[in-house]
Amino acid sequence: FQIEVPPLRKRCEDIEELAKGILKRFNDLYGKNIETLDLDVINAFKNKQNLEKDLFKKLHKINNNKPIVTIFPHAFSDAPHCNEEMLFNDYYSFFKQTIKFANKITNVNWLVKPHPSSYMYGEVGEVEKMIKKYSNLNLLDSSVSTKTVLSFSENIITVSGTVGLEFSCLGKKPIIAGHSVYSGFNIALEPKNMISYKKILSNLTDSFELSPDELIIAKSVMYWYHIGAFPKSSFLPR
Repeated sequence: FQIEVPPLRKRCEDIEELAKGILKRFNDLYGKNIETLDLDVINAFKNKQNLEKDLFKKLHKINNNKPIVTIFPHAFSDAPHCNEEMLFNDYYSFFKQTIKFANKITNVNWLVKPHPSSYMYGEVGEVEKMIKKYSNLNLLDSSVSTKTVLSFSENIITVSGTVGLEFSCLGKKPIIAGHSVYSGFNIALEPKNMISYKKILSNLTDSFELSPDELIIAKSVMYWYHIGAFPKSSFLPR
């Protein structure tokens, strides 16, 4: 069915409410909020450090002005075949092939952040072992908050993780290698084949910033996905 909707800015006049939703997501205390049931959020944000950029670069031995690009692998065993529009066979293939190709690209600083909930699937240490043989890839320090990583990354790569939506709320388009809840809104780079995917990865010094209207859309999707979709209800509790 079709409905008539007012212009974008008319629909998003209450930007304050959207902004509060985004801040709630990024706030260090959000992981301690009893209302949230999202273990990935708790594991990514709770008891983590927020660092200044100079300290962040020093910690990861980055001593140049090349852009920082962070790869966010999924938990390999977490429903790896549920994404019918993924460019790869599964999450493991995505990571294995991406790091192999990324290692050849030397005009950016590559960081890798293992999925915060990988321990739930018996995968602790797997990502670390996979990147050991690649000299251009560095493991992200586990004590650093995802908020810090997103703030200092020029771009990030995921299949369909909500970390891509978080990144778009900071004003930049993530690269996603599969269908996600935020697909189709023009707030992410969505290559349709491997040729396009590798072309984007080869040009990561380019800027992929969101327009003001696209940023409103990103924040709106974040709000409705994490907050607006859960109205208080005694009949159907969260």
